[in-house]
Amino acid sequence: MNLEDTRASRRARGGSRRHPKTHAQHRSGRATLAGPGWAIAGVGAVLFDKDGTIVDLHRYWGEIIRRRARAIVAHHGWSESLIPEICLGMGLSPAGLLLPEGPTGLASREEIIHALCARLATRGLVCSERVLAGVFVAVHERFLPEIGGFLELLPGVAAFAGALKGAGVRTAIVTSDTVASTGASLELLGVGQLFDLVVGRDSTIEPKISGVPARRAMEGLGVGGGETICLGDAPMDVVMGREAGCRATVAVATGQIPFEALRKQTPYVALSLQEITVTAGG
Repeated sequence: MNLEDTRASRRARGGSRRHPKTHAQHRSGRATLAGPGWAIAGVGAVLFDKDGTIVDLHRYWGEIIRRRARAIVAHHGWSESLIPEICLGMGLSPAGLLLPEGPTGLASREEIIHALCARLATRGLVCSERVLAGVFVAVHERFLPEIGGFLELLPGVAAFAGALKGAGVRTAIVTSDTVASTGASLELLGVGQLFDLVVGRDSTIEPKISGVPARRAMEGLGVGGGETICLGDAPMDVVMGREAGCRATVAVATGQIPFEALRKQTPYVALSLQEITVTAGG
């Protein structure tokens, strides 16, 4: 998942972003993607998820969750001893890893806040979802200037995306983060030029699982579902690909969902992008 937001603010911003140095409409190639025991030929476009697929979501979201927990405790005047419990309620394990069951990484901001308030209520701690929403926004605003220190490109991303570009395959990021935040993150990581288009939560009010964001990306790239592959690290990416009419979804176990769980969702699974090869043509 990504930097969540409310439906109203999604409507307010709107839009998608093309990278100024890349012109997808001038590239039209095909490639064969091959992973452990599988291959997909005739791929003309790949739609990437961001967190957990391109960016290490444990480091990034782990820091945000810890900051949210500290801010919640400070706002309510609670004991700091509650911080580990609040982190766990948002889906961060004591080891600093996102839990496979979420909610962070798999649910919306509103759902995370609702679940956390319910969890705290069972411990006699009363909080308002509206207040927590304000805390989350404030934490995000303070975090933005420091975001670069917590962004880590996952292994194989640059080589894989570069191979797609070299083969003339069109590429887009489809994320629940904002277009601006995603673009800034890609530039900080030095891979912005490898992606033709960003579709974020401010590009459409519909969630990823509706398939609408993926269809918006295909429209922007000028490609059809029969030549398009979705690439992500969670079941929601598989659902998005299916609902959008994409040819297939490739899942990588670089997020919070284990390999075996992903294999139940799609036959096209790899431990990381380092296991997937790109061959031009096909």
